[in-house]
Amino acid sequence: MAIDITKFITRFVDEAREHLTQLNDGLAALASGHSSRQDIDQLFRSAHTIKGSSRMLKLTTITETAHALEDVLGALRSETLSYDPALGKLVQRGVDALSQLVDLLAQTADPAQLPAADADLCAALTAAASGAPPATEQSPPPAVVAAAPAPAPAPVAESTADPDAPRFASAETVRVRIEQLDLLIKLMGEVIASHDQLHQRLVEIRILESSLGQHGALTAWIKRLRHDVQTQETLIHQLHERALTLRMLPLSLIFEPAARMARELARSVGKELHCQISGATIELDRQLIESLSDPIVHLLRNAVDHAFEPPDQRQAANKPTAGQLMLSAHQDGGWVSLAIRDDGRGIDLAAVRDKAVRRGLLTAEQAATASEREIIDLIFEPGFSTSALITDLSGRGVGMDVVKSTVIDTLQGTIQVETHSGAGTTFTLRLPVSLAVLRVLLIESGGQLLGFMAPHVAELLRVSPTALMAIGERSAVIVRNEFVPVIALAELLGLEAAAPNQHGLLLVVLRVRHEKIALVVDALYDERDMIVK
Repeated sequence: MAIDITKFITRFVDEAREHLTQLNDGLAALASGHSSRQDIDQLFRSAHTIKGSSRMLKLTTITETAHALEDVLGALRSETLSYDPALGKLVQRGVDALSQLVDLLAQTADPAQLPAADADLCAALTAAASGAPPATEQSPPPAVVAAAPAPAPAPVAESTADPDAPRFASAETVRVRIEQLDLLIKLMGEVIASHDQLHQRLVEIRILESSLGQHGALTAWIKRLRHDVQTQETLIHQLHERALTLRMLPLSLIFEPAARMARELARSVGKELHCQISGATIELDRQLIESLSDPIVHLLRNAVDHAFEPPDQRQAANKPTAGQLMLSAHQDGGWVSLAIRDDGRGIDLAAVRDKAVRRGLLTAEQAATASEREIIDLIFEPGFSTSALITDLSGRGVGMDVVKSTVIDTLQGTIQVETHSGAGTTFTLRLPVSLAVLRVLLIESGGQLLGFMAPHVAELLRVSPTALMAIGERSAVIVRNEFVPVIALAELLGLEAAAPNQHGLLLVVLRVRHEKIALVVDALYDERDMIVK
C-alpha cells in the first residue's frame, strides 16, 4: 500500500524546526566555550534525527545536507576533530542551509519544489569531517526562497519598508506539552460542572416563581436568564469539543507499525503474510492510542503463531500460501470499532474445551453443555493456552488476559470474537472515541443523585416485588432465563431507604465482567455525557 507522505510534512517541519533551534543554541554554546560533552551529543542527535526523518519522507536534499552536517558533528563527538571558529562558521552555514530548506518545504508542502543540495557546502562539510581545514569562506550562498508570481501593480502608499528585506513566516502549528492539554481538559470539566450547577439554579428559580405567582418583571427576567444560560451552554460544549480534538491522534500510528511488525514476525517463523489496512485516518484520544498498543501486539502475535498455517498446509487446504490479515476501523457516533481479521485455521473449540477441563476451569459436564461463546471466552483467562509448545511468540498463556483487562477495564470497551474452523477469526474491539467524556445514566437512591457508566448498564427493568425469590440468603430475579442477584442500592451504600413504590421495583441491571447484578433504585433521570476528572 502506497503511503501518502504529504500528511507527514507538517509534522516533519515542526520537529525539524525544533531540532534546528537546538542546533543553533548548541553552536552558540560551542562558540562561547561553555559547551559540554552532553551539548555536543545533543547536536549530533539533532542532526541525526533530521537526517533520518527526511530520509523516511524521501526529502533527498535535506537528507544530504543533514548527513554532511552529521559527519562533522560526529567527528566532534568522537573527538577526532577539534572545534575552532572557522569550523564553527562552516557548521553554521550548514544549519542555515537546512533552515532555508525546511522553510521552503513549509511554504510549498511539496518535496519536488526543493532545489538540489549545495554541492560545495556538502563537500566542504565532508572534507572538514575528515580533518581537512575549512576553506576560506566565500560569499554566502543565495538564500533559498519560494518562487511566486509577481503581483499586479497597484497604487500603494509610500512606505519606508525595504522590499528586499527577509520576511519570516509564522508557524501554522504549535507544539504543546501533553500535560498542558490534560490540564486544559480537566479545567473544561470544571467549567461544565459549574455550568450544570447554574442550570440547577435556573430550575430552582422556576420553582420559586410558581410559588410566588405570576409577576411580569420576574417572569421576563427569568426568560432572559434562561436564554443566557442556554447560549452559554452551547458555547461551553463547543469549546469542550474543540479542546478534546487537540488530544486526538490517527489510528495509523498503531495500524501501520502493527502491520509491519506482523509481516516481520511471519517471516521469522517461515510464514507469508499480506496485511490490509482501512480506516487508519479515524482519530482516537491519545490515551486510547497509547493503551491500545499492547492489546493489538498480543492479538497479532497470536494470529501469526496460532492462526496462520505454514505455506504448505495452506496450499493443501486450497488457500493462498500467504495469509491475509485485515486491520480495519469504522466510527459509529461516539464509538469506534476495530476489527482484526485473519483467514487462518480458526480457534480449535474442542482443544479449548479439553484444556479447560484439564486445568479445572470447567467440569466435563459443564464443558459438554457450554455454549460456543462461553468456550471462546476461556481464551482470555490468565495463563490459558492450547499450545503444546512455548515459542518466542506465544504459548505461555500471557497476553490474551492483557487484551481483556485493557479493553474492558481500562478503556471501557467490549470484545467480540467470531471464529470459523478453517476460515479464520475476527476480534472486534468496540471503544469510546475519548475517555475524557463518558455516557452516564443518572439515578436517585436514598435521596442522593448518583450515576452509572452507560457501558456497564445491561438493561433497565420494573418488576413486581412478588417476582423476587430467595436463593440462599440473597434475593434474585430471573432475567432472560438467568438468575440475577438483587440488592437495594441504598442499603449497599448505607443510605436511608425510600418508601416502596406502588408501581413495583425499579432495577438497574449492571454487567460486571461476565456477571450481572440488579440494583434497586428509587428513580431514573436522564442519560448524559459526563466529564471524567
